[in-house]
Amino acid sequence: MAASAAPSVGELSQDARDVIRTKTIEGSERLRHWIDLLRELADADERLDARRNRMKRFAIGFTVALFPTAFLTAFGAAALSGVAPRAVPLVFVPGACLVVADIVFICRFLGLKRVDLSNGFRETVLPVMEALSEDVPEKGKVKLSLDVGPVVRSSNRISRQNVPSRWRKLIETVYESPWCNVVAPLADGTKLMLGIVGRATSYERHYTSRSGKWKSKTKWKALVTVTAAILPGTAGLGWDAGKVGQRASKAKAKAKDNTKIKLAAKGEGEVCRLVRRFKAKGGKAELPSVEPGEVVNMLMQLCSMLKTSAGERGQS
Repeated sequence: MAASAAPSVGELSQDARDVIRTKTIEGSERLRHWIDLLRELADADERLDARRNRMKRFAIGFTVALFPTAFLTAFGAAALSGVAPRAVPLVFVPGACLVVADIVFICRFLGLKRVDLSNGFRETVLPVMEALSEDVPEKGKVKLSLDVGPVVRSSNRISRQNVPSRWRKLIETVYESPWCNVVAPLADGTKLMLGIVGRATSYERHYTSRSGKWKSKTKWKALVTVTAAILPGTAGLGWDAGKVGQRASKAKAKAKDNTKIKLAAKGEGEVCRLVRRFKAKGGKAELPSVEPGEVVNMLMQLCSMLKTSAGERGQS
């Protein structure tokens, strides 16, 4: 049981504590270093999430219990005031204990909320890195830039404006965070690149109800844009322009697929990018979860469009 208890921040490594404090990871290290760090953070975040949810349930339970307790306290005080006035203060003891307990659980919940990390790094980035560990050289340096904070915060706000609508007032606020960027080298010098951008848009609708009251309601739209790219590292490895064009045409024809393929020249050669969008459901500000299998499949699709100088398909 002790092994499954939620750890305190002080029990984590210095690197993990720095990530929780700054909500960012930036650097170029061996892939094994990043996997170990993300595993430590994922394990701690998962257990802290469970502890935070437990504190939330306790706080809600004690808050709900305050209402019948307040009624019973008032009834008991009124009943004892004429019979035993000296006992009236004792009636308030249970309610006071509930108030103190409620405040304690709320404070604990808020404290755990401050060290909360977004789930995207453990649901998407860590499994993808583990999948890449078989292809990336042991001594190869992987560049990683990761933002594990929430997308909806003031530093990520890129616009806020009134937009024309049928509502009395409609305020659109856009938050955007390029929260993940990975550049990983393969043994032949080929570079695998992964970028993930989260975007959340709120629509604050102001209107007048039938009774003449001014009311407002906020709805959210959230999506994640994943960009996978490969830059061939050897002179004998390149892109099959026919396959790239064919795949791009198919992706363009399927409007619901939300996929784009683009081949562009770069200083070191030609890079092919595959972009896919994932939309959230439910109208909340939370970014949609991207399955790691989807990301690996995107990289595999790119690999299938590679060819050698002899015309053979490149292998990942």
